[in-house]
Amino acid sequence: MIDVGLLAYKISPRLSDWALRKRYRAIQPYSDVAFSELPSKDMQIKIGRHSTSFSVINLRHTSLYKHSVEIGSYTQIASDLEIWLSSGHTPKYVSNNMSGLFVKGSHVEHALRHYKKYKDENYGSIKIGNDVWIGMDVIIRGNANIGDGAVVAARSFVRESVPPYAVVGGSPAKLLKWRFDKKTRDSLCRIKWWNWSDEKIAEHIDEFYDPKAFVRRYDRR
Repeated sequence: MIDVGLLAYKISPRLSDWALRKRYRAIQPYSDVAFSELPSKDMQIKIGRHSTSFSVINLRHTSLYKHSVEIGSYTQIASDLEIWLSSGHTPKYVSNNMSGLFVKGSHVEHALRHYKKYKDENYGSIKIGNDVWIGMDVIIRGNANIGDGAVVAARSFVRESVPPYAVVGGSPAKLLKWRFDKKTRDSLCRIKWWNWSDEKIAEHIDEFYDPKAFVRRYDRR
């Protein structure tokens, strides 16, 4: 059986992106999100409904650990998002160099033993919530989750988790403002409209343009 993705990669990287998108649409037909590799036992990937990515999302990680990436529903991701599930180097050793003599022979086990000390800091999984907007050329580091309704400005480096409905930007990304006041944010988090059926959203689509009226009607505590 011919591996279409591998064949496409040999012909053209752009064609490879097309092949990956085709494979992901077969896995999750209700979204248009694709990653630079397919799900496996060491890389769990979950994508919600009606989310989109303008280009293939580049995953960077080590093969030493298992990772997972989850993207919620109705999330839009602009071009060239990179997700660093492993940050690579740690500055806590004498040398920054982690090649050559440091990883030869018996030194390999020694190096791995020290890497594992920093697993919680340097390695992790990513969860991008529902109704999130991520601008172009963004980098998200492992263990930095993005809350529902958040906005990440273009060319940001996100290394800490982003609260729901926050607008963040910069390198490292910092809070710029909130999309709504706290009462409205809390209401939207309770309503969770992204869990509604497609039919219900289509029926009430005109109400999405007035957040205050929307939460008054649907936040039934």
